Amino acid sequence: ENMLALQRDDVDLVLTFADVAYLGFVGRLPQVPQRLDHLRGVATLATLPFQVAVRGNLPKDSILSLKGRHVGIGPPGSACPLTADLVLHAYGLSLHDLDVHALPYDSASRGLIDGTLDASFYCGGYPYGPVVTAVAGGAHLLEITGAPIEQLHADYPYVKMVSIPPGIYRNVDRIRTIGVDGLVATRSTLSESDVYKMTKAFYLALPKLNLRLDPSRAPATSVPLHAGAARYYREQELLR
Repeated sequence: ENMLALQRDDVDLVLTFADVAYLGFVGRLPQVPQRLDHLRGVATLATLPFQVAVRGNLPKDSILSLKGRHVGIGPPGSACPLTADLVLHAYGLSLHDLDVHALPYDSASRGLIDGTLDASFYCGGYPYGPVVTAVAGGAHLLEITGAPIEQLHADYPYVKMVSIPPGIYRNVDRIRTIGVDGLVATRSTLSESDVYKMTKAFYLALPKLNLRLDPSRAPATSVPLHAGAARYYREQELLR
């Protein structure tokens, strides 16, 4: 939905995922028939982990245990089903093998606690509020690892293997999973001057936004970098 809003020129700046933006730009985003050629990059953010919480009485060692289960896949129009489908395919499953529920993440966490859901997928940083809620209510986090995930990482360049450090969630050890870089994106129809100002303002606001990025990687966006953002990065290089 964020990508489509940029394409329609309805918004100026969005947070999304690197793979979603790339697939939209080249015209391969599922259920979107058009190429989203207005998309332009502003900054690559830190890798955001794919997190899977399951009810406390379910196995916590395999994605395969979710077959036929009631699973929250994120709100309608979100990027999470795309990542979820990649992971499921790595294990020989698809979203069609689950009883999926497109719910806001907070609602999915409540469903895990009251038993109306068996599992929920989350795409975001950590600690992530809805995951904190789910774990506090007795849910476990699945590890997403092993040969199928190693093959997925080899086949799909935007998928990275990451770990959530121990102690991020109450009584949870280190969790190995996959993740995708976050992306700040804008639209090509904004002027170089406007995007330069937005990029500068974004960096000034970073300490308050709770977003992590590596300045050396930030300009390496998955869609073409907007000329205004490129001007900002050139300026920063000259100031070093």
